Amino acid sequence: MAKPRIKVLSDEEILEIHWRSLSILSKVGVKVDHKEALELLKSIGSEVNLNSRVAKIPEYIVKEALDKTPNIVRLYYRDGKRFIELYGDNTYFDVGSAAYYYMDYKTNEIRRPVSRDLAEVAKVADFLPNTHIMSTALVPSDVPEIIADRWGECIL
Repeated sequence: MAKPRIKVLSDEEILEIHWRSLSILSKVGVKVDHKEALELLKSIGSEVNLNSRVAKIPEYIVKEALDKTPNIVRLYYRDGKRFIELYGDNTYFDVGSAAYYYMDYKTNEIRRPVSRDLAEVAKVADFLPNTHIMSTALVPSDVPEIIADRWGECIL
């Protein structure tokens, strides 16, 4: 069976994005809203401003992190037994992108999703034969925002 392969950027364009990303990370930095993460970044050599919560991450830290990244990542199903392995240049289709708004299929109303909506989307995703993964497709508004992304994983 043929596997879909999507190539949107040339190798040169990919390298250009990589080098510019390294430049932005090291010169402009990234905002990190987690004190322990900022302290960790500082301890390994990043320039950290605790007031603005911005970390400037040098190229060598990014390179070391990429070198330590596994070639294969396993994502387990809800049953904890089955899994899908992500690797290489394979293409995987994911249901979801953390939507903050949802069109109710019964009323056509566009509104903030609730937990019930996420559960319904998960049921549909289970039956889609050409999808491999379901992330938190919707961010439910009926739970505290600080846990909304994790809540979806709990109710599925």
